[in-house]
Order: sequence, then structure tokens, then C-alpha cells
Amino acid sequence: MAKKVLVVEDDQDVAGMFLDMFIQSDFSPEVVNDGKKALELLGKKKFDLMILDLMLPKMSGEDVLRNLEADSRFKGFPILVNSTKVGTSWNDEFLRGFKNLRIELLQRPCSPEILFDAIRALINPSTEKKAS
Repeated sequence: MAKKVLVVEDDQDVAGMFLDMFIQSDFSPEVVNDGKKALELLGKKKFDLMILDLMLPKMSGEDVLRNLEADSRFKGFPILVNSTKVGTSWNDEFLRGFKNLRIELLQRPCSPEILFDAIRALINPSTEKKAS
């Protein structure tokens, strides 16, 4: 069964790129273009993972994370933060501060292979390589 992925991205070109990448995959994406819509949809449907941009209209990705962190229904929910803001020391420190969510950071742009590896590791954490 296809894994359901919520893509939260306001840039139509980037959202289209995600949809194109998922065509030949075992993932079923749904795209919304702002943080408020993302929270509304997460309240109505179950997703296996969310890919979240940080710079969004109406409600930022950071505010989406704050809302999810405060809601016990989302404890351990896997989120791939894919943004050009990833990689700045302030943002990485801020994003790693969420303890109730399972967050992976991936700077944009990235190859489809790197993206799918990150998604699979978040959805199936037991497949991650263990440090010896």
C-alpha cells in the first residue's frame, strides 16, 4: 500500500517537482500551499510523513511545527524539513529543539535519491544504519 505524504510547499514549481518525483514511487502525495491548510488537513486525514517548507504564506513552517509539537496526536510524527533555510546554524538548532516530532533536515536543492533515502529513513527508522 502506498505511503501517504503531505507536501507543504507554496512554490508551484517545487511542488510540481515533488509530484513528478513521486509518480513512479510507492508514495502517494497530497500538496497544500500554506501552513494553515497543512494543519487543517492533518486534522482530517492520516499521513505517514510530511515534507515541510519553512517559508510559507499565512503560517510559517516553524509555526506548523510548534502546533504539531503541542498536539499529543502527533507525537513521533515524521517530518522532512526541506528548505533553503536548512543549514543555517540558527534554524538547525531551532529545528532540533522539537522533542515530540521526528524531524530530519534536508537542504534544498537535493537529488531525488537523497530525498527518497531521507523519506524512507523517516518512515522506516529501523532501516537506518546503526553506528557501531
